[in-house]
Amino acid sequence: MKEVILHMLVQFLKKEKFRWLKLSLLYLILSFLLTFPLLTTPGFFGGWDQSFHLNRIVDLTANLRHLHPISFINTTAFSQIGLAVNTFYPYLTLLPFAILHLIIPNLTLSVNLGLTALLFTNFVCAHIAMTRFTKLAYQDNSVNRPIIFAIAYGLSGYYIFNLIVRFDLGECLVMIILPIFAVGLYDILLGDWQRWYWFVFSATTIAYSHLLSTVIIAFITVIIVLCSFFKMDHRRQRLLTLCKSSLFILINTLFLLIPLITTASKVDVTSPKLGSLSKQAMSGFSAFVLSTGNVINPKEATHGVNLGIIILASILICTICFKRLSKFGKKMYVCGMFAFFLCTFFFPWKLFDHTPIRILQHPWRLLIFVNLFMAGCLSDYLTQLNKRTWQIVSLILMITVTFSTIFIYTSRTELKYPTSRLEKLTMQTKYMDYEPVKSHSYLSKIEKHQGTIDGRKYVFNKRTPLPDGMLYHIPLASHEQKLDVPFLDYGNLTVSAQNIRLPSHVSKRGTLCFSLPANSDSISIHYQTPVSFKIAAAISFSGILFYFYLWFKFRIKE
Repeated sequence: MKEVILHMLVQFLKKEKFRWLKLSLLYLILSFLLTFPLLTTPGFFGGWDQSFHLNRIVDLTANLRHLHPISFINTTAFSQIGLAVNTFYPYLTLLPFAILHLIIPNLTLSVNLGLTALLFTNFVCAHIAMTRFTKLAYQDNSVNRPIIFAIAYGLSGYYIFNLIVRFDLGECLVMIILPIFAVGLYDILLGDWQRWYWFVFSATTIAYSHLLSTVIIAFITVIIVLCSFFKMDHRRQRLLTLCKSSLFILINTLFLLIPLITTASKVDVTSPKLGSLSKQAMSGFSAFVLSTGNVINPKEATHGVNLGIIILASILICTICFKRLSKFGKKMYVCGMFAFFLCTFFFPWKLFDHTPIRILQHPWRLLIFVNLFMAGCLSDYLTQLNKRTWQIVSLILMITVTFSTIFIYTSRTELKYPTSRLEKLTMQTKYMDYEPVKSHSYLSKIEKHQGTIDGRKYVFNKRTPLPDGMLYHIPLASHEQKLDVPFLDYGNLTVSAQNIRLPSHVSKRGTLCFSLPANSDSISIHYQTPVSFKIAAAISFSGILFYFYLWFKFRIKE
């Protein structure tokens, strides 16, 4: 019996049609292996953006429990003060984390399983993108190139840093989809423009993951289009396809754009802190010395951000062996090195410290492009080398180095938030953005739920958070009371007591004020979704449905 099963397994592994299943299994096992130190860690390390994103996940999970996946303000997390993070920061791509937490109550386990899923998705998306690029540019069906690229890109230092230490889930999602975006853009400009579907899908996903990355990628895309203009054949069809794709992307993201623009036009909100670009650029020490150790310590120079040893090795190998690269490898090398140059202090960022480009915040954000091009460059070199042993050894080294890095980080870093005391990490955050400007100087008191009743200080501790709303319980009084509740007012808020809607206004600290009738012991506050938001959502949903209809129609025809 054992011999029969073994024979069937061997035959299964040899069959070409099961290649994708085998590769997916490989990436899945690899993802669990690499995140095993995290999965066995009973808590969180309090990473740079960890508190912020855990607040978002907890809030989304609470909304899902009420069958309310769409929300514009945060009422369960972020100190329960009605912060409009969901309006200004895309959140729909975090729903898988919320669903996992809904299924698995243990927040640590559910989130770390989510990180495992992100790593697996990164491998798969990178493999799919390089498989398409291999057929398009190299005109072959090499399996080695996509595998090498997927592992080199998925384990690149900046991605692992974002995933494990910095915990920037938005940028992680962008990095996952970036290879597909790049190949989709290449298809429209220089390949088969009828395959515009990947470009639209990836661009829409990027927009729903991280707005700042979307702006950066859009800017880079414009430059690439301009540089490719004279190389295009069938220029008219390609440009029309690009315009059509851009229109689709705009329609698909109206649900994101309309609430953001409408709310920002009504209320002045604090934006993320903008520092000096020149001071945030990578130094030679962080670019090279830290990278040699695959350092992921946020206390080091430039917050510990570095290339990582895999991408650093890629740069060194491809620089030394530049002549052995294919023409596409050489192009990727030039693009990767230019992006790396932009990340460092060698570029005169000081000239842009007082320009709109400051929105970039950190020049090392451009490492997403260094990872993309240099991982592609390394896969090009190792495939051109055509030595299977060297390829396997290189992959084993990448996996070993990354596992060792994660293991050392989880075993030596202080566990700031064990499972037993996660409330502080998931109910409030170290810093807040997007609050009304007039609330900024009062924020510490608002976070402590301090307000006033008839001008006297009162702490509103008795409250019940609801999706897009809050229920406050207050002492009963026989007379009308004037309340200033610690709930941020971005407009569109309705207040009711005893099923009667009450007029309200904004206080000097940007919170909600109103008069409460006598003999009322509770107030219900609810964010009333504007009609324009609903129309935008309907248009975006219809656009996405139509897009998938066209995509499936193309696939069937193909």
